[in-house]
Amino acid sequence: MRRLVLPRDLLPAFGSSLVVAMVAIGCTSVVDLPQRPDAGPTLDGGPFDDPFDDAGPGEGEGEGEGEGEGEGEGEASVLQPGTTRFSVPVGLEERSVDVVVPDAVRGPPLPLLIALHGNGDTPTNFLQVTGLGGLGEDVIVAAPAGVVRDVQFGGQTIPGVSWDAYHDVADNPDLQLLDVLVLQLLNTGDVDPQRVHVLGYSQGGFLAFRYAIDRADRVASAVVISAGDPLNDGARILGAVRDVPFRLRCGQNDPLLPVAQATTNNLVAAGSDAALTVVAGAGHSPLPTGPGQSVAGVVADLVRFQLARALP
Repeated sequence: MRRLVLPRDLLPAFGSSLVVAMVAIGCTSVVDLPQRPDAGPTLDGGPFDDPFDDAGPGEGEGEGEGEGEGEGEGEASVLQPGTTRFSVPVGLEERSVDVVVPDAVRGPPLPLLIALHGNGDTPTNFLQVTGLGGLGEDVIVAAPAGVVRDVQFGGQTIPGVSWDAYHDVADNPDLQLLDVLVLQLLNTGDVDPQRVHVLGYSQGGFLAFRYAIDRADRVASAVVISAGDPLNDGARILGAVRDVPFRLRCGQNDPLLPVAQATTNNLVAAGSDAALTVVAGAGHSPLPTGPGQSVAGVVADLVRFQLARALP
């Protein structure tokens, strides 16, 4: 029987000294994600306007949006600057997502960063602790909320996880959530489909890895912190449709370090631009790294690596 990699999250975010009060950051109500007028119905309502599809925006009747003379001109942005909590339909459920939008949204389409928190955490706390809620970069950050439950897979029970990083998309509401979220944000016209990135910590890192590999034709880069390949066998890496750039980060004393190392080795062997930073003396919370450094500064450096990447 294949042994799954189990999560190591003992506390929200990156350790008790860094856990902040879980207060709202401009998110007082939940609203539906807005769509541009020509986007058509979303997944729960019928045919979907998929910006990755060959027949999607930028060709045929939609030509001119987001490219050429239409870029940044004549179209008001659908998303508004600030942090808003949106509702995203996944099957019969509604999942919440905190979306942080910079002032630069009023210009050409921006990169999108999906931020996935660890077990038992919240998007609000994760955005605050990591600094992703105020990066100061021209990027839209979307932080969905996980749902804590036991996951049954391969004859084993993975208890109390916020994300299912194990099942395929047909049986995985978390992968379905990311698919719907990305496509709905692309349908606002404010997101560049060539620059969709994912970052995750611990159990969120396992899901970030899984999504980047499964959607390698859609994800420009991935950052995985204190995690790696949740199945730890390398098989899914070999099946990816392209080599996604990865940056991994793990503490020297983290029990998941062997998983992060094996994942990095498998990515490099498959041809990916992948590298692992091992933080000396650190455990499952590998941030910050030394005097004068901060969690936000380390995360910002990782994000800058991502913002320099785009789909080929």
